[in-house]
Amino acid sequence: MKKTSHLLLTGLVAALVLICSCKKDSKKSNSQFLTQKNWIQLKSEERINNGVYVDDFPNWDACDKDDIFKFLSNNTYSFEEGASKCNAADPQVIGTGIWTFAQNETQLSIGVTVFNIDQLDDNTLVLSTMQSFGGDTYYYRDTYGH
Repeated sequence: MKKTSHLLLTGLVAALVLICSCKKDSKKSNSQFLTQKNWIQLKSEERINNGVYVDDFPNWDACDKDDIFKFLSNNTYSFEEGASKCNAADPQVIGTGIWTFAQNETQLSIGVTVFNIDQLDDNTLVLSTMQSFGGDTYYYRDTYGH
């Protein structure tokens, strides 16, 4: 009986060690989430002052809806045309620059613009920012996926 209890306890301990080690290995950093895949915009929402967000993305031209953000692990990014271009003569790479995290990785700086990270996981990136013009405050929230 003691031998059976000892084997059962050993098996439980081994299972716990395996489960704990798997959870630790599967935890990704924000850098890994950001750089693991390319991001394509899915929404472009704006609100003025205390109004409601309005998604203007459905009104965009199809050639703009497939543009791609690529964030690389060396803290550079490229913004590129997707499969379709609005003008066939346009270059494939629209822009490049540096990205960094700020405020304990709750903000993302892309070039000189700082965005709040509202969501960042395997499948979704939501960035928001605000700007004031002529006494009004404009809030922008962009959603990206793969």
